[in-house]
Amino acid sequence: MKKKDLIFYAGTAVLLAFSTQQVKADEQVASDQTSENTSAVVLKTPTASEAQNIATDGVKTDQAVQTEKPVVTDVAPVTPTVGDNQSFDKDSSDKVESEHPVPTVVASRAPYGARARVVEIENNSLPVEEVEKPSGTLTIENNNSETGTFDAVIRNVVAPNGLKEVLIPTWSDKNWQDDLVWHKAVLQSDGSYRATIKASDHKNDDGKYNVHVYYVDQNNQRNYITETTAEVRQARRSGTIVIQNNNKDTGTFDVIIKDVYSPKGVRTIQVPTWSDKDGQDDLAWYEAIRQSDGTYKVSVKASNHKNSTGTYHVHLYYIQGDDSRVGIGATTVQVENRKANTKTQALIKNVNSEKGTYTVTVYQAPQGRQIKQVRVAVWSQPHQENLRWYSTKPSGVETNVDILAFNHGNVSGDYTTHVYVDYTDDSVEGFNLGKTKLSPRNPKVGSQTAYYSQRDPRWGGKWYGVSNMDQSGCVPTSLAMTFTDILGRQVLPTTVADYLYYNTNSFNKIAVAGTDADGLVAATNHWGLKSQMLTGKDAIAATLVSGKHVLAAVEESIFINAPYTHEIVLQGYDNGKTYVRDPFNPANNGWHSIDYIFSVKSTDPIDAKLGSPFFSIFA
Repeated sequence: MKKKDLIFYAGTAVLLAFSTQQVKADEQVASDQTSENTSAVVLKTPTASEAQNIATDGVKTDQAVQTEKPVVTDVAPVTPTVGDNQSFDKDSSDKVESEHPVPTVVASRAPYGARARVVEIENNSLPVEEVEKPSGTLTIENNNSETGTFDAVIRNVVAPNGLKEVLIPTWSDKNWQDDLVWHKAVLQSDGSYRATIKASDHKNDDGKYNVHVYYVDQNNQRNYITETTAEVRQARRSGTIVIQNNNKDTGTFDVIIKDVYSPKGVRTIQVPTWSDKDGQDDLAWYEAIRQSDGTYKVSVKASNHKNSTGTYHVHLYYIQGDDSRVGIGATTVQVENRKANTKTQALIKNVNSEKGTYTVTVYQAPQGRQIKQVRVAVWSQPHQENLRWYSTKPSGVETNVDILAFNHGNVSGDYTTHVYVDYTDDSVEGFNLGKTKLSPRNPKVGSQTAYYSQRDPRWGGKWYGVSNMDQSGCVPTSLAMTFTDILGRQVLPTTVADYLYYNTNSFNKIAVAGTDADGLVAATNHWGLKSQMLTGKDAIAATLVSGKHVLAAVEESIFINAPYTHEIVLQGYDNGKTYVRDPFNPANNGWHSIDYIFSVKSTDPIDAKLGSPFFSIFA
């Protein structure tokens, strides 16, 4: 047997294959995107010389071929050839025995131009190209059913060709990719990338979401990395409208709201309702009342909707915890009113004895005479000394007239109410609504009420411009009492005087010492409060009934001698009187007639420069 000297075993072949990763997103976005179509590859078995060339020159690949993922496939060995001066033993003609198998050369395209390094294998055979590929791990975090959001987080980021951006194409299974959105992930401090996916960006669909990851390298190549899915279940607003107790005889029905829920909370439930007749001219907004079983209820009367019959529209709205209004649902109901009243009705409602108020309501009969005017006569004294007439034009089906005791001297007793309805046919109909007992006890001055004297030795001698507090500090002192009451903290007269003197031209900077009306308003605004000018006795009484303070400028009276004017504080109301706090003379503190105070109102231009010397002050 001859010794074998130079036999080259070139048992190698080059196999290029494509591994296709199906990208379920409609990731057909641009020409720079990876093709996910499998291509046919034609393999050619090299000749011995070609094999030798391969062994000599290294691995060659078709530069036109791109693959998402390299695939290693089995390669058939090439039968070696023998040179002219070479021979081999007949016993070895069918195969070449070796301790180690003949090495196989595998060629793969480095994806997207990734760097490759040549590695020598242990048996010193041909070099193999090892490819460093882009990669990363994808996790779903913070899946929040309340907000309908989740985070897609990419960690362990490997990008051999650099990384310009990370894209997260995402879509729901519903209607497949009609909601596809390419989200851009944001780099985090820990080197990960994060994108928040909102169901609101995907048609608020629930169910399975497909989440893919792509890297865009420095060559603007888009490389598929990985994918996963997320399950989205949103906590949605809910509410069910049920119509109950639909009474065909009375034209009434109840609206029941069940399954009340909003992720933002529900503060108020509103039920706007109207009839088909004449559009929404009878629209009424009802506020539902919570029941013991957790449902909410609204009672609807045809009489509140011009006694219309037929189709009624009932809508449901929530006022949420953030004060936003959102529509929830709607339904309709058929309404009849077989016992509709053909006569005008008049009644008393909303009686508040302590406040001294009630309401007279007149209903227009749907098939009765048309009302032209409503007149109401009210009194409480035996000889009608405090008689007062109220009159108003009709306002649809329901006409309301508010009765206030302070219009009748605010005396306690039984108030008689007569109603006269004038019709368009010139007829008149009268209604005696009987007596209504009122015991008005309006807000009075409490023990916590502050009192300051402008003559207090602590500040009476302090000068501001042309005068001192003793002689001209009635307005700052009256304001200080009022501010202290309303704000619940001490505000001294000198604090108010300092502001007026150093920040306005209204205090002791005029020819005559004192403060004009502009200064009163400016100081009120400075302390974060409001003011309103009052021109009549009724307005003053109503303001005092409501619990507000009134500052009054008066001239020659029990409070001041001519030719000077003076500011006093009014608070509380009881039977035509109010409590006075006099900053100059505390002996005048007590209950005084509003009629008297109004009769001695100041006519000095500095007090009445805005139109009236009376101002209410309130928060």
